[in-house]
Amino acid sequence: MTWDASSVYSSVALCAALSLGSVSADRPWLDASRGVGERTRSLLASMTQDEKLTMEFGFFSSDAPWRDFKRPSDGLPQAAGFIPGNSR
Repeated sequence: MTWDASSVYSSVALCAALSLGSVSADRPWLDASRGVGERTRSLLASMTQDEKLTMEFGFFSSDAPWRDFKRPSDGLPQAAGFIPGNSR
């Protein structure tokens, strides 16, 4: 099986959402009684463009002084990447 970027992105977004907590009317993507496709579509529809881009690209957890970038405080030093949580 091959994975295209949208499949990987959808899977990551859904996994991130599932780790957030309880189901409520404003977070239908957490409702396990719904199908995966429906849950993924509702999650992606609720995300802003900036949130989607952050999920896609993340941040490296190392300083990059040549780009005036400091690693995120929650990221582990020299880790491959860090994606901050979303309070929603």
